[in-house]
Amino acid sequence: MFVTIQARQCPVHYDVKDNIKFDGKPPKLLPLQEIKAKLPLKLAQLTSTVYDVKFPLGEIGIAALHVACRRGVNLSDVNFCLGGSTLKWLASQGIERDHHSRQNSSSNETIFVAMKVPGTKCIFVSNKTAKKRDSTNVGFQFERLVTGGDVADMSMFHHSVEHLHTMQVGDHNVLFRAEVDAMDENGSPVEIKVTGIQDDSVFYQNGVMCQMISSGSLTLCKGYKVEQTNVKRKRVIGGGKKKDTYATDVECFSLSDVISKTLTHDVYPGGAKTMEQTIVNALNSLRNHVIDQGILYKLNFSESGLIAEIVDVSKYRPLPPDSVVKSLTENNDK
Repeated sequence: MFVTIQARQCPVHYDVKDNIKFDGKPPKLLPLQEIKAKLPLKLAQLTSTVYDVKFPLGEIGIAALHVACRRGVNLSDVNFCLGGSTLKWLASQGIERDHHSRQNSSSNETIFVAMKVPGTKCIFVSNKTAKKRDSTNVGFQFERLVTGGDVADMSMFHHSVEHLHTMQVGDHNVLFRAEVDAMDENGSPVEIKVTGIQDDSVFYQNGVMCQMISSGSLTLCKGYKVEQTNVKRKRVIGGGKKKDTYATDVECFSLSDVISKTLTHDVYPGGAKTMEQTIVNALNSLRNHVIDQGILYKLNFSESGLIAEIVDVSKYRPLPPDSVVKSLTENNDK
């Protein structure tokens, strides 16, 4: 199920409802040959629009919970609600295998927290790592390119299209909520990535497989880019020369292709079964740690496994106050 959330301060339940488009859908991916006909293409040099990825421009899990409940999901039947980055974090035991997350973080600390959704047994896990986003960057421009948009158009940066789906992970019923980039001709989610990395063994360490599973994406649209120095443009303050970025090629892969490539390159030593068991073990431990209502836990991993430290809920609050959450999930049994 898709849902579009418009960025706006949402202090109370009716503001959350008013800013959700229940029939929202992501843009449609263009046919591969139509995209290739546009390439190579020089991407735009735009004024940076960096903003913090936090409510209301991020951390919109309460909207996902509300939509799930409205569409018939009973949170009393759900063990966990996980975001788009959580599966990779659990699979890697908290170890960042690449520098991507740190490059997009305003701090070096990766922070995941968990608490029970008020009035339910569902454990809500949230990535509270301080992150920044720039809607002018190459990745977002490429997304607009392959969906038929203008690479310089930033009018949709304040909207987020989320996909919700449930999946059985071991003995656990998991509700996934994750942002999606596009949809295919059948209406299924599509993950879009652009990279200058030619080595697949490096590219697939970035958690693409886990992200696709979390978002329900069946297709990866993988673009390639190169940077070229433009000697006619002014030098960057502090030294080097300005560089132009070109989108040069694009390929599409199925989820099964991505899984095969990821496991082939030993991103998760031991293969699919070992990775799945690692995730299941982490969820089992999480279930045993997060017991009481109203308690927020900061999560981490040690050599002995998952650690859950009780922290002040006001410091890393992943959801609005209990009264707001209950009013938006009130159709669920306790």
